[in-house]
Amino acid sequence: MRPLLILSIALATGIWSETASQLGPDVSGRWVREPGNVPGGGGGNAGWGPNIEIEQLGNELTVRSAGKAPTRYKADGTEVVESLAKAPCYEQSRITKTVATDRAFTITTWLMTRTTCYHGEVRLPTDDPEATSNPGAGRIHGAAKRLESVTTVARVGGQLTVDATTPAPNGTTRSSSSTYRK
Repeated sequence: MRPLLILSIALATGIWSETASQLGPDVSGRWVREPGNVPGGGGGNAGWGPNIEIEQLGNELTVRSAGKAPTRYKADGTEVVESLAKAPCYEQSRITKTVATDRAFTITTWLMTRTTCYHGEVRLPTDDPEATSNPGAGRIHGAAKRLESVTTVARVGGQLTVDATTPAPNGTTRSSSSTYRK
């Protein structure tokens, strides 16, 4: 009887600590964009489609959208680097940082592009002003860091709101907002 009691307490404690360590609001489930609520303003809505499924476990979010590979986010503020392209004298990666509050998740992504060879020869010029003012920025040697998007995901009751902001070519920003229901 005593080992069963100890096992029960251990399991209860493990389950409780897993639930307690979840960051941010509960946004898990299957979500459908409300009719007529198509993202406007060219912000891109973080690339999420009309039907999404979000799995939330501890500090990780996994977003699944029809026809796309799942996207995983770590909501503890850790930067995650994803390699997009590699070639001689060219390398591109995406850095994603997700921060959770009790009300929302903020997902910030940057593109890191290296367009120089290690011997200094430039292959692909860039118009990015940060590339000239900060040529050594980022994790890739000799790379330029450019903001790709800032997306906020918030839930109020049975409604999920996804707001995305992206930089526009003329130096301004573009925003979009979509509302989803379970």
